[in-house]
Amino acid sequence: MTDNTFEQHGISHVSPSMLNLYVDNREKWAIKYLLKCPTSQKPVFWRGTAVDTACGRLFGMLEDQEQKDKEDCQILAVEQYFGLAQHYQEEGLEIDTDEVTKEAQHLDTYVELALDHYSALGKPAEYQKPIQLELEQCPVPIIGYLDFLYEDERRVVRDLKTTARKPDLRKSVARQLAVYAQAEQAHPIVDYVYVNSRAREVMSIEVNDWESHLLDVRGILHSMNNLLSISNDTKEIIGLMYPDYEKWSWDVEEIAYAKTVWR
Repeated sequence: MTDNTFEQHGISHVSPSMLNLYVDNREKWAIKYLLKCPTSQKPVFWRGTAVDTACGRLFGMLEDQEQKDKEDCQILAVEQYFGLAQHYQEEGLEIDTDEVTKEAQHLDTYVELALDHYSALGKPAEYQKPIQLELEQCPVPIIGYLDFLYEDERRVVRDLKTTARKPDLRKSVARQLAVYAQAEQAHPIVDYVYVNSRAREVMSIEVNDWESHLLDVRGILHSMNNLLSISNDTKEIIGLMYPDYEKWSWDVEEIAYAKTVWR
């Protein structure tokens, strides 16, 4: 039997999204990472994926794919977005077609703004670079993928986000960028591609206090380690929690599954 509390519960590594879910909705974290229940896939995530991939395609940095011009990148981004919707529907997930249509409404604009923004910055040194960070508070590594790494006058890691709401730097995003910054010893910047019926722009926010957010990451890992150390029995740990189903991050299918766990 391993003394590694994470591995005892089937967790071989931690990701920034896992850290953030632990803070935002611990019960959803538990069913996803301890009970291995697949969680929701939402059109807003597919939008971000399609825009991000379009930028990699523009620079010719996608594996086994040639560089494309701006117009082709926009066309392929739309195809990718609807392809993801079809894929998850075929996987048996319940897809809200109205939400799919809504999130696709300004997709061309998101892609165009992102392509213009990163074209002006120039080709990055790395795209979708895997990172690994080991901290003493956690017996398994933090693993993730950064969007863009630039190595000009200073090393800069940039993360692309798409949003329909006026951007502000959420702590969850700051924690994510803090992990990348520490792993790469680079200055972190978030590029928000902001589009709605009234606004169309890219807003870049520097995470100047990323070291303080890295302290939060260490604290979250310490808390997670303490929780997992309580017992080798996952059911016992689950029994220490009870979900608040009014939290925005739940979807209908997840709530239905959670109600079979906590009853």
